[in-house]
Amino acid sequence: MPKRERGILGFVKPSTPILFSAQGETWPSDDSDDDYGTSIKVKPKKKTRKKRTNRYSKTCKEISPDRQATDNAWQSAVPPEILFKIFKHVTDTEGALPFLCRVSAVCILWHRVASDEHLWCNVDLSYGWIKKQASWLLWLSEHRLQQVRILNLSGWKISDLKVESALKVIVENCKQLESIGLSRCKVPPTTLQLLTSCDNLKGIDLSHVESASKRKYQNALKQLLEVKGKNLEDIRLAGCLCNLSKIIIYLMAYCPNLVLVDISNPSYGWANIDIDKFQASCPRLKVFRAANTALTATGNHIESQWCGFAELEEFTIPSYKINDNGQFLFRFLRGSRKLRLLDIRDCVFNLESLLFLSCLTIEYLYLSRCSITDTTLEQIIASWASSLIDMDISWNPVGEEGLHSCLLTLAQDATQLQILNLAGTTANPHGVRSVIGGCGKLQSLNLTSCRCMPRGVKRQFDGKKQLKELRRSLNAQQDS
Repeated sequence: MPKRERGILGFVKPSTPILFSAQGETWPSDDSDDDYGTSIKVKPKKKTRKKRTNRYSKTCKEISPDRQATDNAWQSAVPPEILFKIFKHVTDTEGALPFLCRVSAVCILWHRVASDEHLWCNVDLSYGWIKKQASWLLWLSEHRLQQVRILNLSGWKISDLKVESALKVIVENCKQLESIGLSRCKVPPTTLQLLTSCDNLKGIDLSHVESASKRKYQNALKQLLEVKGKNLEDIRLAGCLCNLSKIIIYLMAYCPNLVLVDISNPSYGWANIDIDKFQASCPRLKVFRAANTALTATGNHIESQWCGFAELEEFTIPSYKINDNGQFLFRFLRGSRKLRLLDIRDCVFNLESLLFLSCLTIEYLYLSRCSITDTTLEQIIASWASSLIDMDISWNPVGEEGLHSCLLTLAQDATQLQILNLAGTTANPHGVRSVIGGCGKLQSLNLTSCRCMPRGVKRQFDGKKQLKELRRSLNAQQDS
């Protein structure tokens, strides 16, 4: 057998010249006679898609007892009673998920403590920590949710018969359930009928729900409010499918203990409200939200029978589009001595009516895009500067001199101010320097699109460090 020729490095040359080799296939070199003959095809490997697994879902089920020896160290270091108190503190403030799923994977002891049903009182299943499947909901109802008080199922397919049957099991087994969230779900009327059997139901979120039949949904909602209305304190109906006027009538008729009402962005955005009757029917109301609505006050206002919302703390009606010279605002808020938050952004009524509410102590005031006049803004700031914590007067056509006077008033009196939004206004460097220097608690200042400010500072500043740098920059520009 003839000997093969060896190459430069002493290796035996192959019988067929090759250019390179990849994955067991050879490609001919330029000296080979097969360059234009039969081509050699390399079959690409098929890409296999890995199955996506939910790591949080795995840790919720029972974990096998095959653990390493390190588990003993954890078990001996922290007693179960202390672990339970730590976990309880976290779940009370942040909810059960994903915290309990994570800590249950640490060791056997932590898994056993995290499985205690008394820790699963506030459970949010809307963010995908647990798979949105009926089987998981059934498993949780049997092993974790016996003591649940707050349950959020936003985004779940409640219209699925399996999911609805699992929800039925929860309603039957979880006797402590007080609040349930079904926002952005396809909610059939049978689901609302199912909730009538919740003995302790106090809050329900039906924001932006979908239903096959609006009429049946409205009838089922009326039945739910009629049966459970006396216990309901928190009801959220933003984007509701029902007629807004009928919703308000139902609330006044069946829900005397309401604390929070949200009727924002309704499908039928216009309604009449008998404010005096509403105040008499729901005297405990603390939060009223009605964004993008058109509400008008009806009924004869009788001074001797007037009571007002004495407990009201938040009033939010951005994009209110009826110009009634502020009568609705005045009649609704008169007597609300505890009001802390007032949001009337992008409203068209006469803001001079706010001057009649100067006796109130407003902490969060939002007046963006209200076309407010210089004089009115100066009077408003003079009334509430000492109590303001967060103020938004962005995108208002206030003159430079008028706004400068307002900023000087804030610098002198707004000792509690932490957030100030001046975007799109005529704020000037001198007024901004005064606010930064006078408001010692200021944490955020928005100067976006402020045409009177120099270049490089027309943005938002957050934190004491950025605010100090802004003031230093403005002082340097003034000196130069």
